[in-house]
Amino acid sequence: MLAGKALGPLSDAQLDALKVIRDRADLLLRLLNDVLDFSKMVSGQLKLHASQTNLQQAALWAADRYRVYAERKHQTMSIEIPAVCQYVVADEQRLRQVLGHLVENAIKFSPEGRPIVVRARSHDGDYIRVDVEDKGIGIKPEDIGLLFETFANSTALHPEYGGAGMGLAISKHLVELQGGMIWVESEFGLGTTFSFILPRPSSSSRDTVQIRVPGVLSSTDPLKAS
Repeated sequence: MLAGKALGPLSDAQLDALKVIRDRADLLLRLLNDVLDFSKMVSGQLKLHASQTNLQQAALWAADRYRVYAERKHQTMSIEIPAVCQYVVADEQRLRQVLGHLVENAIKFSPEGRPIVVRARSHDGDYIRVDVEDKGIGIKPEDIGLLFETFANSTALHPEYGGAGMGLAISKHLVELQGGMIWVESEFGLGTTFSFILPRPSSSSRDTVQIRVPGVLSSTDPLKAS
């Protein structure tokens, strides 16, 4: 209400302060949801509803959700998903959650002006591989094995960036619960690529879809199916 000036005009400084408050509130909500999700995973109570899910739409959702954070750091995000890789078998909400964690990480651990790419390709015929690539600070070889452990991921290794250190551990559980796997490749100081695979539908749409998203997000044309 305040940001929308429903209660009267605000100065630029007041609007900036409100944005900070909303950002912090959003962060707290995400942390709370992560804790609840992890609790359900540990107790075996997390229920997934897998179906044919549009990967491209999920990637666009994740990029749009974190667009503001990328804009603040003058980062560009691009999505490169060919038509033949548009669909996976997954729980749509949980797929968005995984992509959100990986995109947020890429933004967080990349300096200003560095590009971020989300791309997909076929993997061993029965799977779709998704890569979230950044040109950020990278990860030391001795630290890679810690990334998917609870409270011991990139945030814990770099506490100056903040966070609870649960996002990657949750992403690993969610991907594996849906019949996939997740891993990371990184060069310290040069960048990191988080990759995961999910099952491909037995019969998926092969139509070409063109999507344009204004602002910081640039989407390439999906490739035509052969």
